[in-house]
Amino acid sequence: MGVLEIQDLKYSYDNKKNVLNGINAQMELGKIYVILGTSGCGKTTLLSLLGGLDSASKGKILFNGKDIAEKGLENHRRNHVSFIFQAYNLIDYMTPLENVKLTSKLPPEPILEKMGLTKEEMKRNVLQLSGGQQQRVAIARALATNPKILLCDEATSALDPTTTKSILALLKEINQKYGITIVIITHEMAVVQEIGTHVAIIDHGELAESGTVEEVFTHPKSKAARKLVLMDDDNHYDEMKGQHCIRIVFKSNSSFEPVIANMVLAHRMPVNILLADTKDINGVAHGQMILQLPEDTTVAQKMIQYLKDRNLEVEELDHYVG
Repeated sequence: MGVLEIQDLKYSYDNKKNVLNGINAQMELGKIYVILGTSGCGKTTLLSLLGGLDSASKGKILFNGKDIAEKGLENHRRNHVSFIFQAYNLIDYMTPLENVKLTSKLPPEPILEKMGLTKEEMKRNVLQLSGGQQQRVAIARALATNPKILLCDEATSALDPTTTKSILALLKEINQKYGITIVIITHEMAVVQEIGTHVAIIDHGELAESGTVEEVFTHPKSKAARKLVLMDDDNHYDEMKGQHCIRIVFKSNSSFEPVIANMVLAHRMPVNILLADTKDINGVAHGQMILQLPEDTTVAQKMIQYLKDRNLEVEELDHYVG
């Protein structure tokens, strides 16, 4: 049984069109879940419901098997979850120590030290801190309530790439050290590959796809997942219509072997590379390529077999387009 279970969750404003439409999911203790989707897809609404900030129109959210609405949303917010927001939401006339003390169930100073703040920085006004330091204070405030689940609302969107990387590394360390379940919403694929163990893709208020990050990256099933994984818009889909196009997924050391060049040399026919990308997912190199093969069907099939013989995952893309 998951620490959080979502059952047929629906939400609408003023009883109009559903923002969320029948979401079902389960989240286990100690995992990092990334909820991914474009702006307006419903992911922020879902996070608000998971955190007890609002009530669902229909359906249930269970914490350790008990309906959070029946037990009381205030009880859920106070005892089970804590939030980290994009805009930090610190009280700007207070120091980091004072901000953390407001809701703290644990001594704030040791937590701020673990977040990398010096004793002198803890006593400054928060507006005198950098964006990265302010987000670390916000994380300390969240941890000081001793939550079971940490809910992160686009927590790195306002930060530069270097600071983003350090904050994500910090969240990963918190997860590993304390076993806290972390739920992050984002529209950035980079966040998924940097920190996530599991990913759920929301599209127009529905759960389009979910699974481990590796599963969704290597075998995206839904159109929403494929577009996010391929970092693409409809233009590439149009390019692929009616052509011999394949997607190759590389893992580990195979990402660095000249497989494609060797294939071209072996068959003496050129291929067109439509897309190439390599990602590091949880310390393992994963690459992908979309190739347009020669028009000759016999040659194209021989090339596909050549790649499969070298233990590469090959997917024909005819069903992707249209």
